[in-house]
Amino acid sequence: MPNNTAPKPIQWDYSINGLLRLRVLDRTGTPGTGFIHKQLSSFLTEETGQQPDLIVSQEKNLSTCSQLGVSDNKYHVGEDQVCWSSSYKLGSWQVAIDGLESPPVRVTFSGNRFAPKYIFFHVVEPLIDYLLALKGSILLHSSGVGDGYRGYVFASRSGAGKTSLALHLLNSGLPQFLGDEFLILTEKGCVASFPLSINLFRHNVLSNPFLHPLMSAAERRRITFNWLLYRFSAGWAKPGRSVPITNLFPDVDIPQMLPLGALAMLVSTDERDISVLQHDSPIALVDELLKMNKFEFRFLQGALDAYKTAHPQSEVCLHDDRCRRILASIVEQVPCYQISVPRRFIFDGSSAHSELSKLLTLAQLTSATELPE
Repeated sequence: MPNNTAPKPIQWDYSINGLLRLRVLDRTGTPGTGFIHKQLSSFLTEETGQQPDLIVSQEKNLSTCSQLGVSDNKYHVGEDQVCWSSSYKLGSWQVAIDGLESPPVRVTFSGNRFAPKYIFFHVVEPLIDYLLALKGSILLHSSGVGDGYRGYVFASRSGAGKTSLALHLLNSGLPQFLGDEFLILTEKGCVASFPLSINLFRHNVLSNPFLHPLMSAAERRRITFNWLLYRFSAGWAKPGRSVPITNLFPDVDIPQMLPLGALAMLVSTDERDISVLQHDSPIALVDELLKMNKFEFRFLQGALDAYKTAHPQSEVCLHDDRCRRILASIVEQVPCYQISVPRRFIFDGSSAHSELSKLLTLAQLTSATELPE
């Protein structure tokens, strides 16, 4: 007789530096959520007794959308619920979000083999930001390093140099890595690490030649192949080489949280040398950071906008104001800078050393944290 017993779900629990708890479930009978687990593995915890703030579950099938009455073309909105189907590049999925106004938030999805990757980047990360804002923190698109006392955060759009800058500072002697894609900033003026694996691209290796001997021949070939794939696909395919930071810096420390020593916005420039200037308008910086983050979380924005339209008095409508208030509080507490980074810049030059040393001095670091000559 056929076995109709439902497969036992695979479950992982995570604690993001004590600020947020997540649970990931896979009810498909296969480890389809393995990509999500890999991204969050540094936060894995065996403490399963506490209620998670966010539950992500992969199912074989999802029929929630057809049960909701209010529809905004793509998005189906109900009470405390939004559901939609989508696709991006090789991934296709259907997803339902419950509990936006009464956490825990539950994300249930089904899709093809590529769906977990896009669910993580398009849905889970923006929801982490949404839930953190309810607790007075924000998930900021940025990289960061620490000197053992304080953390230094470099926000930017993708491709402006935040990863290359963080790698350069680690190679120059700073002992702590906080993350290279997102970091958590609290309204009390602290930064919490968010250490996913680094995605290395060809421009990262060109900007930091010291990386070349640290990688195996196979890794260098993969980065070159990925770059060729990017060129021949006219930018459609942009795969990075995922590398744990400890593969490059075995002795690096990854602290949970540090006081924030400085916040810098990176911008691309056509000038020849890197430059560091104190940001002359903290309020304008808040606007820049909010605009940048909104772009990074744009894939969930349509669903949130549809929900806000159907529920104009909901808690979801207050999210942007919460993020603005949190960032405004942060920029009042710490030194803020603008770092202009030339396109295709090589960080090993003396100008980079001089300007970044100036940043550390302006941020009033101790002499023990100055960049070595």
